[in-house]
Amino acid sequence: MNTVYIPLEVEQQQLINAEQAWHYRIIPKSKTEKALEFYIDETAASDSVVEELEMIFNSSIIVHQKQEDI
Repeated sequence: MNTVYIPLEVEQQQLINAEQAWHYRIIPKSKTEKALEFYIDETAASDSVVEELEMIFNSSIIVHQKQEDI
């Protein structure tokens, strides 16, 4: 297994809490005026998850699917 690490700035880490990261299997990527972007475990990615995140964060959500071992 070849694990890849995604470095996170403090600002990115503060976008979500650990419980949200674990539950939705997401890692913050970036925040713009228009949207929040997350990496998401490819096994957890679905339209319903994106819709739920949009309701929680009251923002457009963009997800980038990644393999589970990241």
